[in-house]
Amino acid sequence: MARTVNQIFSQAQYMSIAEKAAQYFRENPKAQAIPLVKTLKPDTFVYRHRDFGDAQASYGTHEWSSGGTKAKSKHQYEDYPLESVEMELMIPKSNITLYTSENLLGEARSEQIRKWVDDVDNAIFHGVIPEYSETQSSALNDGLCDRAANTVIDMSSAADEKIKTKGEIYHTINNLITEFPFRIRETNPGIICFVSEDIDAAVRAPDRIYQDKNEWEMIYDNFIGDKASPARRIASWIPTNKILAKAYDDTAGVNADTVDTLGTHSRIMMIINNPKLVARVVSRNFSLLGEETKMLEIHQGWGWRGAGCVFEEDAIKYTEALNLAL
Repeated sequence: MARTVNQIFSQAQYMSIAEKAAQYFRENPKAQAIPLVKTLKPDTFVYRHRDFGDAQASYGTHEWSSGGTKAKSKHQYEDYPLESVEMELMIPKSNITLYTSENLLGEARSEQIRKWVDDVDNAIFHGVIPEYSETQSSALNDGLCDRAANTVIDMSSAADEKIKTKGEIYHTINNLITEFPFRIRETNPGIICFVSEDIDAAVRAPDRIYQDKNEWEMIYDNFIGDKASPARRIASWIPTNKILAKAYDDTAGVNADTVDTLGTHSRIMMIINNPKLVARVVSRNFSLLGEETKMLEIHQGWGWRGAGCVFEEDAIKYTEALNLAL
């Protein structure tokens, strides 16, 4: 869409939309907790992540010497496609004069903006899809659920990943943390833990007692509170159903490659809180693409471009579908 030379609305009107989108993303979406990486080139379609592999820069010696193994590393990279989520606003020409400092577009179109931001949030977990529906069969790029394709299975001690028994949620959390290599856990500032809403509700139930404690207290004391080991600490506990798998997510184990059913399937996703390992990469934040004048309307296009990217497969863990039913 071509950008108009002369702005149709005051600058405050455009800013109100961008600021409302940023506000919604700060306050509600779950992907906001994932470390952010901004591309150097704005609105680029690809993010190139460079990986230097296992560097060899030192060796043992008695006398100082210029000989020996030279510093070297394995240079390699991977390209991650960044796709866009667009929002279109159609504003009747007859309403232009209605939008003043007392009546901002950002407030008038708040529900459309909220939906746009929610679609961006979903895109980070599941990839950008052309049309948002439960029956969508493919995405334009991968999200975190898809990049975590090496789904961790058999985290529960019960058959068919059933976690209804008291203590099973605690054991599943403990087992999933253990799946991270210690070398990654010990040098990073904690784990971001996403749990589906039913797991969060179940583990806090007053009658869910395990080893003379409420099961949530067991999780808090061992993994979140002051007594938690730094190498096993959960920095953020985030309830959300956005980690439930879509039909186009590449998953394994129970309910593999199939859409999860709310109320039947549950999931846990853990991410090491380090942008060098896992990040939401953004090349264009919530901003105006352009606007054009039509016969009866002003047509505005707004866009966001990015992706949920996994640079180290060992830094993200995603359970197969869990079962809270009896």
